[in-house]
Order: sequence, then structure tokens, then C-alpha cells
Amino acid sequence: YVKSDLEGFDVPLIRGAECAIRTLRPRIAITTYHRQTDCREIMNLLAGYNPTYRFRWKGISEVAGHPVMLHAW
Repeated sequence: YVKSDLEGFDVPLIRGAECAIRTLRPRIAITTYHRQTDCREIMNLLAGYNPTYRFRWKGISEVAGHPVMLHAW
């Protein structure tokens, strides 16, 4: 299980964990809100690493500055 709220550094976390994500396919919960594109970028990265991931995001909106919790399993 990976849970993070890294104040805008969540995309580098996912990129750095590529090998573990590809082989272990952990469940993931990430709070994204520093850049408007973070949520979609992380979803695209994860789907590229393992296309069997399913996603749910919930929160106020995808607009920068508004919390969005992305879940992947």
C-alpha cells in the first residue's frame, strides 16, 4: 500500500517507484492538488506501468489548490 501527500512531489514518487509498482501492483492513495494536471498525470503513469489498475478520484475538483484524493487498486 502506498499513501502519500508529498506537497507537489507525488509525480516524482510514482516515477521513482516504477519498478515496485510494475512488479508488486500496490494499492495507492495520493492527495493531489498542487498542479491541476497531477491527478491525470499520475493516473496515466500508473496505467502505463500496469494497465489493470482501476481508479477513483474524489474531492472538490481537479482545479489546482483543491484537494483530490486519487485511489488506484
